[in-house]
Amino acid sequence: MNKAKDILYLSEKDVAEINLPADQMLKLAAEVLQQKHAGRTEMPPKFGVHPRPQSFLHAMPGYLEQQDSVGLKLVSYYPDNPAHNCATINAMMLLNDAATGQPLAVMDGNWITAFRTATVSALSCQLLANHNFPPKTLGLVGYGVQAESHLELLMATFPLTHVHVWGPRSERCTAFAAQMDQRFKASVTAAASAEEAIRDKDIVISVTPIGIPPVQQLQHSWLKPGAIVCPVEFDSAWDKKTFQQADRFVTDDIDQFNQYRHKGFFEQIPTPDVELADLVSQSFKSASEGISVAVNLGVGLMDIAFAKALYDLAQEKGIGHRLPR
Repeated sequence: MNKAKDILYLSEKDVAEINLPADQMLKLAAEVLQQKHAGRTEMPPKFGVHPRPQSFLHAMPGYLEQQDSVGLKLVSYYPDNPAHNCATINAMMLLNDAATGQPLAVMDGNWITAFRTATVSALSCQLLANHNFPPKTLGLVGYGVQAESHLELLMATFPLTHVHVWGPRSERCTAFAAQMDQRFKASVTAAASAEEAIRDKDIVISVTPIGIPPVQQLQHSWLKPGAIVCPVEFDSAWDKKTFQQADRFVTDDIDQFNQYRHKGFFEQIPTPDVELADLVSQSFKSASEGISVAVNLGVGLMDIAFAKALYDLAQEKGIGHRLPR
C-alpha cells in the first residue's frame, strides 16, 4: 500500500499572499469556460442543505480534464452573519490528486470565492462590451468583500475613470468609497441613492444579499442604453423587466439557472440566451444598443482551477503548512 501524502494547508492569509495577478485570473477563467464548452469537464449542479431560513451550505465538486484537476468546494451563505460579527460567505476547498484521489491540499475558499466571482463578472463585461467604446464608468451597488474584489478586477480590465458606490448604510458606504478612492486611480465616490449610482454608467455591478422573495429595489429604467449589468445576487435586487427586456441575457451555466427556478428564483424571467462559455469560444464581440445582463451563478470548475493554480504557486514559493494524514 502506498504511503498517504501529507496535505498542504493554506490559510486565508496564505492564499492572499500568493497573489494571483488579475490577467492570470482572467486567462484562467476563459480557459475553464473553453473546456466547459468543449465538454472536457465534469460538474454536477450544486447540491446542499439549508440549516437556517435564507441560508445554505453547498457542495461543489468538479473535474477539469485539461489540467487533470479535481476537487470540491464547500461554501456556506448566511445573510445574518454580520450581526454575529462574521462573514456572510464562508468557504473551504479540497484539492485531490486526479490519478489516485488522495487529498493534496485543504485551503481557505473565501479569497477564491471573492476573486473568481469578480473575475467571471469582469470577463462577462469584457465579452459584452462595445470594443469601440470601452467602458469608463461603473456603478457599484453594495460594499464589502465582493464589492472590493469586483472593483479590483474591473479596474484591471477597463480604463475606468469614475466609480459611484451606493449601499444602505451611508457611513459604511462613504468609508468604503474613500478607501477605494485612495487605492485605485479612478475617482471613487459615494452616491446619495442607488439610482444615482446606476444612472449613466457603462457597467453596473450589484452585490446585495441573496433572498427570496426578491426585493426588486433596483430599476431597469435607471440603466442607460448599452449598459452591462452583472447582478451577483441572481434576481434578488433588480426588477423583472431588467431581465425580461434585456437585449442580451447570458449566464455561466443554464442547467444551474433552471435548477434555481425550483428553489424560488427567476420567476417570470426568461431562460438566458446563451452560456458565457459559448461567448468565450465564439469570441463574441458584437455591440448592443440595448441592455446586456450577465447572471453568473458560480460554477465549481472555476474554484477548482483557481485552487490548482494557488496550490502550484504555493509549492513554488514555499507558502503554507504541511499536515500529516
